[in-house]
Amino acid sequence: MRKFILLLVLLLSGWDAGLAQDITPYIALIERGQVDSVRAGYEDLAFKYPGSVSIRYLRALIETDATKAVAIYKDILRNHANSEFGAPALMYLGEYYYAQGLFIQSQSILKQLIRKYPNFPRLDFAVNLMLRGEIVAGAVDSARNDLSWIRGIRPDLVIDIPLELKDPQPMHEAALELVELKSEQKAEETPVDIRPANRLGSQSTYQISSHQTPAKFELQCGAFGSDQNANILAGQIRSLGYETSITKKQLAGRTLHVVMAGKFFARDQADTEALNIQNALGIGKPFPVIINP
Repeated sequence: MRKFILLLVLLLSGWDAGLAQDITPYIALIERGQVDSVRAGYEDLAFKYPGSVSIRYLRALIETDATKAVAIYKDILRNHANSEFGAPALMYLGEYYYAQGLFIQSQSILKQLIRKYPNFPRLDFAVNLMLRGEIVAGAVDSARNDLSWIRGIRPDLVIDIPLELKDPQPMHEAALELVELKSEQKAEETPVDIRPANRLGSQSTYQISSHQTPAKFELQCGAFGSDQNANILAGQIRSLGYETSITKKQLAGRTLHVVMAGKFFARDQADTEALNIQNALGIGKPFPVIINP
């Protein structure tokens, strides 16, 4: 009888230990939007398995305060970096810093993830986020180098390469320059009276009376495969006082979300504001696009 009781205790202990490491059912509930159900049972789990890294990770997933969640992820990386939760913790930190506009910090975190966990299931998303963060931060050359490095360690990985890192298309650019030249020549024949309006932030805006011709240029500030990334950049540009819009374009079978800013009546005005945006945000210089030839 005593042997039977001892065996039962050992079986139950083994079952409990397994449960402490298996939070897959709870993660599935979170992914289905049933976060409240997980929160309701969390305290019992935390009491039953104190110090469990899996329960700490679960706590970060259901935390509503982003700064507290970040602290938990950092604690996991300090004390349990080699656990199965090390890579997800790095991923969430990289996403958090990106969403805060801290692109350099995000790039550093995501690069750690890629280097240490090259087989992470969401590696494609981590790579795309890192490259776009570098581009928005103006580090296009670094993004190109990192893309080459990633292709070396994971040649099989499907990457949504940002437009800024694609090979240029000389014929297209030459055609664009020709259209712009013709537009500028036409503008010289029909001068437009431009009066400076109130300055907002670092932006020089221009207003025209009702009898004047419509604006001729907008600035293309970026093109992204993800509408989320496009909205982040658009929001940063709006914070400088510029009007923005996002349009969809098809390129080689892909949908790009193109961020446009401002409306200008002369090329030199558009160039000046492009430089202002570049200096303010540290991104690649936006280029003028003709909207009314």
